[in-house]
Amino acid sequence: MGADYEQLRVLKESLEQLPAGVSKVMTKSNSAGYQKEFLTSCAEERDERSGVIQFCVGVGVMPEFKAAGKEIEEDEWRDLYETAEDHRERTS
Repeated sequence: MGADYEQLRVLKESLEQLPAGVSKVMTKSNSAGYQKEFLTSCAEERDERSGVIQFCVGVGVMPEFKAAGKEIEEDEWRDLYETAEDHRERTS
């Protein structure tokens, strides 16, 4: 079995083991986490204690994607922000 085997089940079982005071959950994965069911669950389902689960998945970038990115002018790029509690924060 590969690293992508039943990741959603493992995540849900892990959530059940968290201490009562945990109110925010994030997960990070390599390309094994690039699974529609897993990512949809993190983004849309609401864990009763932590709400939406923030996630980051690293995937390989195809040469076509890199080439398309190079066609965008420097002044067209925009910073990405997220709202964290009562303030807006630039992501890195």
